[in-house]
Amino acid sequence: MQLFQDLYAKLNQQQQDAVNAVEGPVMVIAGPGTGKTQILATRILNILSSTDTQPQNILCLTYTEAGSTAMQKRLSQFMGADAFKIPIFTFHGLCNKIIQDNPEKFSRRELRVMDELDKIDLIQSIIEALPPQSLLKSYQEDAQVLRRNLSKLWDLMQSEGIDAKQIAEWIAYVSEPENFKIAFPNSIYKVNRGEFKVGDIKPNDYDKNTRNWARALEAANLFQTYRDTKQQKGFYEFADMLEWVANAFDSDEELLLDNQEQFQYILVDEYQDTSGLQNRILHKLISYWGDEPNCFVVGDDDQSVYAFQGAKVSNMLDFADRYKNALNTIVLTQNYRSTQSILDTAKSLIEANQLRLINQMEGLSKELIASGDNQHHPAIEPTIDAYNNEFHEAIGVGQTIKQLIDSGETPQEIAVLYPMNKHAATLSEAFDVLNVPYVIHRPTDILNETVIQHLLTWLEYISLELELANSGEHLIYKLLISPLYNISSFEVNQLSVDIYQQRSSHNKSGETYSWRKHIHEKLNQPEQGDMFNTSPSVALRELWTNIETWIKEASWLTVPELIQSLYSKGGYLAYALKSYEQEWVLEVLQTFMQFAIRMNEKNPFMKPHEFLAIVKKMTNNNVTVPLEKRIGNAEGVQLITAHSSKGLEFDHVFIIRANQSEWEDNDTAKLPFGMKQLLQGKEIKLSNDTSVEEDIEERRRLFYVAATRAKKSLHFSYNLKKITATKVSDAKPSSFLFNLGLNVPDTATQIPAEQLLFTQNALLGRMSKPILNVDKLDWVKSRTANFKFSPSTLYSILECGLKFYFTRIVRVPDAPSPAAAFGTAMHAAMKFWVDAWTKDKKWMSESEVVMQFEKEMYRQRHGFNEKQFKLRMQQGKDLIPLYYQARSSEFRTYQLVLTEKSISAVIENVPITGFLDKIVFDGNRATVIDYKTGKPDNSKKKSTAPSARTTDNVPNPYWFQLGVYQLMTNNQAGKSWDCNMAIIDCVEKDENGEFPLIKLAFNEESNQIIRKWIIEANRRLESMEFMNGCGKADCYWCGFAKSTEQVVLIPKDGVDLDA
Repeated sequence: MQLFQDLYAKLNQQQQDAVNAVEGPVMVIAGPGTGKTQILATRILNILSSTDTQPQNILCLTYTEAGSTAMQKRLSQFMGADAFKIPIFTFHGLCNKIIQDNPEKFSRRELRVMDELDKIDLIQSIIEALPPQSLLKSYQEDAQVLRRNLSKLWDLMQSEGIDAKQIAEWIAYVSEPENFKIAFPNSIYKVNRGEFKVGDIKPNDYDKNTRNWARALEAANLFQTYRDTKQQKGFYEFADMLEWVANAFDSDEELLLDNQEQFQYILVDEYQDTSGLQNRILHKLISYWGDEPNCFVVGDDDQSVYAFQGAKVSNMLDFADRYKNALNTIVLTQNYRSTQSILDTAKSLIEANQLRLINQMEGLSKELIASGDNQHHPAIEPTIDAYNNEFHEAIGVGQTIKQLIDSGETPQEIAVLYPMNKHAATLSEAFDVLNVPYVIHRPTDILNETVIQHLLTWLEYISLELELANSGEHLIYKLLISPLYNISSFEVNQLSVDIYQQRSSHNKSGETYSWRKHIHEKLNQPEQGDMFNTSPSVALRELWTNIETWIKEASWLTVPELIQSLYSKGGYLAYALKSYEQEWVLEVLQTFMQFAIRMNEKNPFMKPHEFLAIVKKMTNNNVTVPLEKRIGNAEGVQLITAHSSKGLEFDHVFIIRANQSEWEDNDTAKLPFGMKQLLQGKEIKLSNDTSVEEDIEERRRLFYVAATRAKKSLHFSYNLKKITATKVSDAKPSSFLFNLGLNVPDTATQIPAEQLLFTQNALLGRMSKPILNVDKLDWVKSRTANFKFSPSTLYSILECGLKFYFTRIVRVPDAPSPAAAFGTAMHAAMKFWVDAWTKDKKWMSESEVVMQFEKEMYRQRHGFNEKQFKLRMQQGKDLIPLYYQARSSEFRTYQLVLTEKSISAVIENVPITGFLDKIVFDGNRATVIDYKTGKPDNSKKKSTAPSARTTDNVPNPYWFQLGVYQLMTNNQAGKSWDCNMAIIDCVEKDENGEFPLIKLAFNEESNQIIRKWIIEANRRLESMEFMNGCGKADCYWCGFAKSTEQVVLIPKDGVDLDA
């Protein structure tokens, strides 16, 4: 075969040795740039030319589908159509083929692959079926965290072959006090402390672990339920395929033998990235040949970067040990990519890793040698630069790249590598300023795009109005204020206030008043033109006509048809065509439409609310509608993550953000329910488990992969400062920089003065607070006249001015809250119980209290969807009997109690009014009690008193609000009430299964703090400082104001824009 001879002649001696080793076990350790892909293809050609083996008897296993496709394509260039006779699969693809070819052996003809949404529904159904006493019981409509934790545990049990019985045995062993002491020496007192002696177990540590393990055991016992339910529903997962085939190979000798006889030669690419289960299947397939299987594995332990997906470097060591008597080990060291100076720097880096094959296998050397054309490139030493912050770094790197391009270097041959996709944002902004062409390929979830979020809000509004008139009222403000429409913020704000005032007066007469009614009246009344009362704009008139049409048509249009109508009449296409990202926005809209069509094909009669339920489930669980977003010029500098760069190469590589927090921190290996502690305590080593040292070595390997992408020059940079939305702090360089054998500077590289404007604007965008851009200040001022605070509005103006502005000045409608509606029903049941005893001396039975709760739930029905109502109703019926038992003896001692008491007072000349859940009296001593139906742990955090160091910070909300109520109670005209105690009564079990009472004691010192903040709240009202937002990254109202373009940005106090 002349073609093979031609290819073979181009190989170096090491590569030829690998190709010639046709028989027996062969392990090729192929460093970066050593041509491993070429030898795989050439070796297949050699097998075909030197033996009588047929193409279908050679099995090639790759790590990814892309790898399989690339290998088939490469072989087809040499073999033509015969290349497609060679079985080239991923491990999952091979297992799927075996199952499809042998349906009678797997009895799974009716099964289909379980997608992410199927899995979410299945696990959620298991959670909802749990009894009330379950440690895992959740009444959330979408128990995301618990569901993810269950999934993690069950995946672990499946991949490691662990069952619930084993976990129970481990827990019993480690929970024994003496064993616990040995397993967790840090949980033992080292000195005498109070009642505890040296060597005693710290109770909190012991209780925390054993509580977690109790939940772990219950979760483990549910694994079989999960598997049974999955089978009943006709589902299977990709991991199941691997397990089924591995188990079938163990139990079905005929099946195993058929596959062993078919595949006489097996080649495995990227062997370092195989998992324990994949390795088990491979060894079964080649076991037929004893100690000398015709198995050829290629990999590089120094490039293993997928431990988070189950990959394990030790598989290579295990292979070498298993076949040590016949193994032919070949190391490829001739590098055809990088200059020697780059290879030497990379070598210095990776030698810091101890868990390498060369440290565990005798006679191995992996010292890479520049060969071919790259040895003739100029010897440019790699460099490290320090920058003041990420913005300076982006400018500095951009300037260097601009100089390279100006000197004649090709932009596509320059790459900037970073650990995470988010790091591209600052770079792209800087490159725009510098006119450096670039391209970013980034997977984007279109459901998070602003234009789709707004579209989904329209669909939600129409869906709610279709179900019940005026039930979507809370969404109209957010829809009208959108930049999509030429409706002024003042017009929408005035509408909101007018409707709130009209609704208040109509409610007194028992009538309802809605946005739809009000706008309809406005559209039909004579034109007006006074300062604060204008006629509706043309834009509002046009949009409202469409809204009424959409609500009518939604009952018969399909979801895609409704979306199409919104696109054309709702301003989306016009908005896209005017956008500076026109092509991207149009692509997003098209992708969303395709998604809606696919969902409609599954359920042709799907209603808008069903479609929205799917979307909500997806967004809550990080299930995406992906779209590859290509930003910039296709012929520009490549901006990509280090993981995505594997297998690529560039003339010039810049590795940025080389800080400890960016490259070394890794949370992917966390296990739920205290399993990590249990496994450590029992000294159990999982096949795919990694120690702290292994974790850091994998991160170093990723850094190594990034460094070895460079052909001509390599540049590293890190930041001296880390900037977040709330602070500037010192940043540590990555320890990897100190492994490079290069000088690590500790002073910042200066950037050109003319580029400081970019860094100032970037800092302003990062560390700013929004201020309202309002042209009707007199109207806003008029809304503050005679304003009366409540404890909650006092807190909102202190927490964020914009939250106060939108909720209390503009009166943006509140969305119905299931948590609030449930809380209202529980409060009503408590009031009924307490009032019956303290006022009528009638003791209510447990069932009567439950019945009162049920009545109130039906009154609050508008606050729930169907599923939420069912879950919350069950929650109350489960909790009230337990709460009733816990509080009965206490409630019987009450003599004088006021419930749901309206209360007003003037404190520091500030009028305040509020509504108390309960005041319990003992003589003239009063205790304020507030019911909370949320998680007790959250209530504890929110009720923590300020410390001496935090008195300048806004206090925690529950502590502050109850403190205000306590002051108001002491300031009642004509009353001699004495109150220095408030209690949060948790109507929800804590992790110990109890209903905590959180007691808050107030004294003169704490009251002074509360008074100070009341004065500050009033100052912000009178000065209209509430026009300023807090600027916190997670603040909903600041984000809302920015997204609707109602604000300008100003620096936060103390922010130096030249930092």
